[in-house]
Amino acid sequence: MSSSSSSSSSSSSSCAARFVALKQGITHTYVEGRTQGYLLKLEVVDTCDVDENIFVFQRIPSASGGHQDTFSNIASPTDLDVYPVSAPDPGGVFFRRSAVDLVFRSRSLLTIAADKIITDVQQMLQALDVVAHMQHETIITLT
Repeated sequence: MSSSSSSSSSSSSSCAARFVALKQGITHTYVEGRTQGYLLKLEVVDTCDVDENIFVFQRIPSASGGHQDTFSNIASPTDLDVYPVSAPDPGGVFFRRSAVDLVFRSRSLLTIAADKIITDVQQMLQALDVVAHMQHETIITLT
């Protein structure tokens, strides 16, 4: 995988265009305990000029003293620069990973969510392109 260590873009890119390749896995049935559902697994398997950790999670404390990590969104260009990988910063709650597992009650809900995530990844790539091609930078001096 080609990706930068912690930023949303790399200055030395050897690919023709920025991209993210996702591996999608869907189980026909998923049973944990007694709840039946459908499992969607998404994993970044290749990138160019994009950090592979595009899935933003939120760490929510539990009453028992532990925590639960919940998928929040696809990273924005700012999220890629600000949120750490694997675990939140001390005092923080958001972080990024390169994979996500989501369980849905119906196949139709899974399909809707998968389509929305793919659209969000495409929009993230477009936003990164806009940031990378900013042309009208101006220095404003205030006194």
